[in-house]
Amino acid sequence: MNNSAYLTQVEKKVKRLITDKRYREAHNLCISILDENPGHKVFEKLKKRIEETVAGENEKLINEKLKTVKALYKEEKYAEALKLLKELLRINPNNKHSKKEYERVQKAYVEKVEQQKKEFISRQTNRFNEILNKHPDLLLEELVSLEMNNPGSKLVRDLTDQFRAKLIRKKINEKGELLKSKKFDAIENFIKELGEIDKKNPLVLKLAEEIAKRRRQTASAQKSEFVYGGSKHLDTLMKLKKYDKAIQVAKEILAVNKSNKMAFRTMKKAKRKLYAQTRNLSIKDINDKRAELKKEYKANKEEFVKI
Repeated sequence: MNNSAYLTQVEKKVKRLITDKRYREAHNLCISILDENPGHKVFEKLKKRIEETVAGENEKLINEKLKTVKALYKEEKYAEALKLLKELLRINPNNKHSKKEYERVQKAYVEKVEQQKKEFISRQTNRFNEILNKHPDLLLEELVSLEMNNPGSKLVRDLTDQFRAKLIRKKINEKGELLKSKKFDAIENFIKELGEIDKKNPLVLKLAEEIAKRRRQTASAQKSEFVYGGSKHLDTLMKLKKYDKAIQVAKEILAVNKSNKMAFRTMKKAKRKLYAQTRNLSIKDINDKRAELKKEYKANKEEFVKI
């Protein structure tokens, strides 16, 4: 079969495909022939005919689908309408009617989503305010539940952070008397409870810092008071010659303030005095016992054993 006869057969096949509306196959066949026979007029005309026909068919399809889009728009089914419009724009990205309708539906969709967000925030805000006022102990559980049901949602996180802060402020106000006191262990336990609500909350961090500072200041004042009182007591004990007790007090002062020179010097002095005092008492005791033994020996010589 010569080339002319072959091309005639292919031409007939392309026309049959067009009649059967199998445009893609017909178009691909034209391109295949034109690749081997560039500029072939018959197949160039057929290719152009196919493209014009497909364009016309697409326009009819687009116009028909646009009617569906408008119906969906009226029903406020914007997500479905946008999905359909994206398909139409894939068919013909330059169709001005599809582009215009897409912009209109997209705007309506955004407005609806924003309205839904506002309504959602309003409902949740009212609900959380009621729980905060009536059942504050249940609020944290509700906030965590909402976060778990909306993972990654900034809108939800902003809302729950807001109510975590409200809950913390409420609890702090309720513990006003405790926070003014010097019950630091109880206060620190309370701050730990607040941290379980939100450990990064500025109020919690500030309160923890303030209480730690107050505790240091109180400890320092108590330390100074203890050292001052201990020093006076130490001086009294030395005057009363109660050196053993003076040593004990000096050790207690040094345990609180290692650099207290007065306590260190007094302790050394008390040890020397205690040693001398103990030695003198021992000598006296020995001398007293010796006199008693002599007396007893004279009275009962037979009971004593000589070595």
